[in-house]
Amino acid sequence: MLTPREQKILAQLHPDLLRHALKILEHVNSPGKLPPGVALSPHTGYRSLAAQLLAYARGVTKIKRGKHNRRPAYACDLVWLVNGKWSWSTQYPFWLIGYWAEDQGLTWGGRWGTPQAERAIEAHHGMRLGWDPVHVELPG
Repeated sequence: MLTPREQKILAQLHPDLLRHALKILEHVNSPGKLPPGVALSPHTGYRSLAAQLLAYARGVTKIKRGKHNRRPAYACDLVWLVNGKWSWSTQYPFWLIGYWAEDQGLTWGGRWGTPQAERAIEAHHGMRLGWDPVHVELPG
């Protein structure tokens, strides 16, 4: 069951991305895959150009304009919600996002190589995580 906040974010997505994002959330959040109190949740869908430029200035993104800045959004960030708080901690399986995103034909930000990727972690099965392991987007 999606919360009103999740519904609001998902409503910002391009219909093709929405369909894929819902499948990813369903697979990753299925019973037995995550510890109690941990869930994958949509964090960001549409981002205004002003918000994108602020994120760029803060080093949160490497691009000034992107697929978050379209209406409907062609990108979204799926982030771990741990006991009601956002977590980008590497103790949670970011590779699950990538596995299901790529299975759906999406581009996954965990594959992107940047200088930040030099500090990437090795996930449980050996996948290197790149700059943005919470980001998924429509290809092209």
